[in-house]
Amino acid sequence: MRDGTVLRCDIHRPADDERVPALLCRTAYDKSDKWVTPNEELPPHIAARHGYALIVQDIRGRHRSDGDWNGVDYDVEAGDAVDTLRWIAAQRWSTGDVGMFGASYEADNTFAAASVRPAELRAIAPQRLGYPPIGMVPATFLLGWHSIMALDWVTRHDVTPADREIVEQTHRDQLAAFAHRPLADHPFLAIPGIGDIARRGLAGAAEGRYRGTASIYDSAVPALFATGYYDHGARAAVEQYTALRRRGATAAAREGTRLIIGPWRHGRMTAHLGEVFFGPDAAIERAGVVEAHLAFFDEHLRGRRAARTPRVRYFVMGANRWRSADEWPPPGTAIRPLYLRSDGRADFTAPPGPEPADHYVHDPADPVPSFGGRYSWGGSEAAFGPFDQRRVEQRPDVLTYTGEPRTEPLEIAGDIALRLWVTSTAPDTDFMVKLCDVDQDGISRNLTDGVMRARWRNGPGSPAVPLTPGEPVELPVELGPVAHSFLPGHRIRVQIASSSVPWYDVNMNTGGAPGTEATGPAATQHVLHDVAHPSCVLLPVTS
Repeated sequence: MRDGTVLRCDIHRPADDERVPALLCRTAYDKSDKWVTPNEELPPHIAARHGYALIVQDIRGRHRSDGDWNGVDYDVEAGDAVDTLRWIAAQRWSTGDVGMFGASYEADNTFAAASVRPAELRAIAPQRLGYPPIGMVPATFLLGWHSIMALDWVTRHDVTPADREIVEQTHRDQLAAFAHRPLADHPFLAIPGIGDIARRGLAGAAEGRYRGTASIYDSAVPALFATGYYDHGARAAVEQYTALRRRGATAAAREGTRLIIGPWRHGRMTAHLGEVFFGPDAAIERAGVVEAHLAFFDEHLRGRRAARTPRVRYFVMGANRWRSADEWPPPGTAIRPLYLRSDGRADFTAPPGPEPADHYVHDPADPVPSFGGRYSWGGSEAAFGPFDQRRVEQRPDVLTYTGEPRTEPLEIAGDIALRLWVTSTAPDTDFMVKLCDVDQDGISRNLTDGVMRARWRNGPGSPAVPLTPGEPVELPVELGPVAHSFLPGHRIRVQIASSSVPWYDVNMNTGGAPGTEATGPAATQHVLHDVAHPSCVLLPVTS
């Protein structure tokens, strides 16, 4: 690097000495560990056989590279990416044309590089990126992810045996770590250095900020995004795709950008997830994901324009088939409001007049457990994806609204949003929402989910606004992208609660700083659905 720091790379390239274009992945997760570094979209041996040099680099201060890692810093990542790209372009085996790819942190690194427009960078392929909802404290990120990062960090720093044991114990038993109250007092966060890095995430939640994803808006190169409906980065991927298509700095960036969405989680693209097998075509080996990446880089690094490829490829769950479209949501999609009604009904007919509100009590001492969904932690593989929600829906602090059995298929594809009218006895509280498919046997499986911390209802960049007890407010709850076919005999269900543990730290209903309180009072939540307060989920219907 320009400051003399050495960053180490593994280089996979064709056996001859021909000059070839290169593909770079800059990882924080140990380039030597094939189970950690997510290269399934571009396996090194396949890229090399296809005529690319593929380079995987440990970023500054991680694993084999020198220097010090001080948390996610996109200025540092951008500078190191520029130096690495120039180094690659100068090698005897390089044509000087480079693409970048990678998942999660690696995806953010492609954004960091693209935002400063290095001359050598021709295209990027960010996969499964993500950030948590505004103002929320995902315990899985604060302690789960940081404990993973700490395993390498403690080998490089002067750490006491007691602090090293805290790191190892936090990583070993993450479920116990997530249950610690208050979360901000967990011993891991008191470790000098790594604890300070983790605390920044907690501070960001208190200030109503996202974890942070490097900006794509200034990119001059096209991007191939790939994500999954059960990936916590699904909404981020669609937002960044849309931003680059509309506001990319060049025509090449705007016209060349592509999106793939499958029934996948953060980490792997498989055909089986949770309790559902989506069919063999859902697996990466049958979904054409590797081929799409090679074709994308062939076009932008080699100038090999293949037959016109669709801008968007998306998997329709339920029907279990792939579809193509020129945009997301697919052209011709119509938004149909599905209204929450009395007696636990969900209806496409709006309430004609007054209807009694529904209510439940959110007790921070007895939170609703997470079960399935799109966030992730290291505690159990069984945590990801679709599961039978009846064990959650039987609780008295969970409301459900269910439609009539379908007489014909109803297919949706797009970004799901709920306009939720509520009152609460608390000055601040949370609302967790799931959209579910209920089959003929009554099994209710989650399709997508979203969350809203009431104080941040006016959006990022706006000041926190406390609730006035008993005063109705409308909360815009974004559930992110999904494509699904509700088959004949199936019913649509909306599930509402005020906690989801361990995905998110419990809101103590006080309006205090997130993660800093161990207890709090119970809050009575009312969900309104009358003519003046028409709570509804906005479904993007394609057929």
